[in-house]
Amino acid sequence: MEHVVFLACFLIPLASASLNINETHWQIWKKQHHKKYESAAEEEFRRYTWARNLAFVLDHNSKYSSFTVEINEFADRTLKEMVSETAVVKRQKTEEVKYMYQKLQGAPASFDWRKRGAVPPVTNQGRDATAYAVIDSLYGYFKINTGHAVALSVQETSDCCTRGHPMGNPFACIKKLGGLCSEADIKGSRSVMRGNETDLQLAVLQNPVVVLVDASHSSFQLYKSGVFVEQRCSDKQLDHALLLVGYGSMSGKDYWICKNSWGTTWGMDGYILIARNVGNTCGIATAASLPIYRQ
Repeated sequence: MEHVVFLACFLIPLASASLNINETHWQIWKKQHHKKYESAAEEEFRRYTWARNLAFVLDHNSKYSSFTVEINEFADRTLKEMVSETAVVKRQKTEEVKYMYQKLQGAPASFDWRKRGAVPPVTNQGRDATAYAVIDSLYGYFKINTGHAVALSVQETSDCCTRGHPMGNPFACIKKLGGLCSEADIKGSRSVMRGNETDLQLAVLQNPVVVLVDASHSSFQLYKSGVFVEQRCSDKQLDHALLLVGYGSMSGKDYWICKNSWGTTWGMDGYILIARNVGNTCGIATAASLPIYRQ
């Protein structure tokens, strides 16, 4: 009903707007992404949203070269919907902060945990990105420290430690529970020094890191490839979790390699490159953490 009311408010403007919807392209996009809607009103609302996002894509790609955006499977979603469906719980202060800051010496110019088999395949998370990022970070840690992966419960992490539960650090919650399914015995966690990208680089050299970012922008929702920079990003209002798996440089631009949980059709096969060393882009180093293994 909300969508129908919203649509009614835009029927007249839509009729005279310059958002010329190409019906053929709309039908091709729907078929490609297996889109079906409950009613004609719902489809009209989605088509209007799709057209607005198409206009954004065309405008962005004609003006900027650092990264490109595209009409992906989320193009019929409003930004408000994307934010509300993937938002993380606001973090509270935690006592389990163990900073790792030191001078960065001898670190490789680039690094990628995917090349070392410490990152599981990309999945489509549904509504709890934090749970998937936490599980993926633990996957990497056990793979790195024991040589084999450990079966962990995404659902248990979501129910007990992320979805709807204010908390300082998801690993602290898992520790309090005594692990997940009695298989993930962790000692605790470390938090990266707030806003310090050097500390974050040191952290990801040890283990894939859970990071929170401000993803409340169409440029993130529709990201395709390249080094992501969003001038409107906040480094404090964080609403989405990613898994940081490495870093590198491209054409003189430093970047972080981050795994999303929106499936392989989003971004670069499910990944995004976020600008590195340019002022804590989108808060990537504001609330980053990684587990400590109990030996």
